[in-house]
Amino acid sequence: MSQGRVDKLQDQREKASSDYHDPVMVAEVMQYLVGDLNGTYIDATLGGAGHTSVLLNQLSEEAVVIGLDRDADAHRAAAKRIGNDSRFIAVHGAFSEIASFADEHSIRGCDGILADLGVSSYQLDTAERGFSFMKEGPLDLRMNRDGGQTVAELLSGVDEKDLADIIYKFGEERKSRHIARVIVRERKINPIHMTQDLVRLLDAHLPAKNRIKSIARVFQALRIYVNDELGQLETFLRTSFDLLNSGGRLVVLTYHSLEDRLTKQFIAEKTRGCICPKEIPVCVCGHEPEGKSLIRKVITAQSDEVQRNPRARSAKLRAIEKI
Repeated sequence: MSQGRVDKLQDQREKASSDYHDPVMVAEVMQYLVGDLNGTYIDATLGGAGHTSVLLNQLSEEAVVIGLDRDADAHRAAAKRIGNDSRFIAVHGAFSEIASFADEHSIRGCDGILADLGVSSYQLDTAERGFSFMKEGPLDLRMNRDGGQTVAELLSGVDEKDLADIIYKFGEERKSRHIARVIVRERKINPIHMTQDLVRLLDAHLPAKNRIKSIARVFQALRIYVNDELGQLETFLRTSFDLLNSGGRLVVLTYHSLEDRLTKQFIAEKTRGCICPKEIPVCVCGHEPEGKSLIRKVITAQSDEVQRNPRARSAKLRAIEKI
C-alpha cells in the first residue's frame, strides 16, 4: 500500500471515530480486506460502523456492504453515522448466522468479510450494560439484551464446579475454584445483582497482587460464557470462509488469547496442504490448501494508535484469502 493511501486511510480513521467506538487498525484492515472495489462485503460485527464508514468511502457505487450486529444500540449508532447510503444494508443478528442473512439478501458470495471481536467502547462505557467492572450497573453483559441469560441470573444458580470451570476455561484464571466457592457462599446470604456486588466480593477475598487482573478475567469469562462467544466464533469462521468468492478475504481482529488461538488454528487448517500422517514419506492424500494467509506474522497496532486508543493495545489482526 502506498504511503499516500495509508495517510488517506488514517485521515478517514479519525473521521470514523465517534463516542460509540474508536475503530482499531483501520488502515491495516482496509489493506487486507479490500480486493475488488466493486465487490460485496460484510462487516460481521458492525458496532458503530467505524470500519464500515471507511470501507464505503473506499468502494465504488456498484459495491454492496452488509453490516451485521446483534446489539440494537450498535444499529442506532451505525444508522446515525452512515445515513441513507444505498449501498449499505443493516442486519440485526449474530455473526454466527452470517450465511442465513447473506442468503436472505440474495448474497451468493463475498469479496471480503470483517469481524472485529470483543466489546465496544460504548458497551464498556454504558454502565447499564454491566460490561465494565469499573462502573456500577446491573450484571447483564449480554451482547443482545432481547434474550438469553444475564450474568446475574447465571450466578444465582450455577453449580460451584461448573462456575469454576467457566472462570478457568474462559478467563484462564488460576484462582477459579476459590472464586467460585466465594461466590456460591455469598449468594446464600446476599444476592449478586450488580457489578459492584461482585467486585466488592472479589476484592475482599483475593490477594492484593494481581487482584485487578483476576477481577478482569472473571468478568471476561462470564461475558464470554453468557454470549457463547467462542462457539459463535467457531461457527462464524467456518461459514464465512465458505461464503467467500475465490480471491475473497476474511479479516479478523481479536482481543484475547482464546479468540486469537481459534482464529490462528482455523487459518492454519485452511492453508494446510498435505494431511497425510507423518510416518508416510510421500503424500498420497492429494489434499490441497483452500486458502493462503495474507500475513506472515500477526499484526498489532502501531504505538501511536495505542496511545490514542488504549483498546488497540491487545488487538491482533489475522487475514486469509480463499483460493
